[in-house]
Amino acid sequence: MPLNIQPKLLRFLETGEVRRLGGNQFHSLDVRVIAATNKNLFEMSKKGMFREDLYYRLNIMPMRIPPLRERPEDIEPLIMFFLNIYNKKFDMNVSIPKKYIEMLKKYSWPGNVRELKNIVQRYTITNGKSMASTFKYLCEDNKCENFVDDACDKPVKIKDENGKVISFNSYMDFHEAEYLRELLGITNGNVSMMAAHTGMHISGIYRKLNKYGLMAKKYNQS
Repeated sequence: MPLNIQPKLLRFLETGEVRRLGGNQFHSLDVRVIAATNKNLFEMSKKGMFREDLYYRLNIMPMRIPPLRERPEDIEPLIMFFLNIYNKKFDMNVSIPKKYIEMLKKYSWPGNVRELKNIVQRYTITNGKSMASTFKYLCEDNKCENFVDDACDKPVKIKDENGKVISFNSYMDFHEAEYLRELLGITNGNVSMMAAHTGMHISGIYRKLNKYGLMAKKYNQS
């Protein structure tokens, strides 16, 4: 928060009154303020980067939420929570094997819960096909210790469940559908954005979506 804005927040906290933009009357509000930060406001206040009086006004009942890397026991419940959300949102029925959950517990999570949420969303969008590339990304970024991954080096599958080699067209169709499904998630179902990302015309995007039975509206953020 810029220093020039902080006095306004301080005044509101002390008086409980606000003035609308362009107005000349103050209005009383009966609210409770919950403030969150990932910065050390005490140190910032000592360095003049945050108002000391505002810091003490906000610091009534401080609560420290440990980063995700310090509470690995929360990782599995969070995975299940986000998986349930995205399965409903994308009309999927994806599950995550226990071994992947155990691997994710070893990761240091520099992006905290938001990073975990994004990984679960990507996993759901790709119908569970993105975990190998996800682990490879996590390993390459050197953000983990003892992060054993037996999924990174899996060979490309070109056989069906009966052991028969699939046709090249079938293979390409499968991955094209996976690409579109993930792109739908990234763009929240915005077909214009999909066209901009792919360089395709909007009508071409719609034809592809119809081909694979994908509905953009299912990916719209509510």
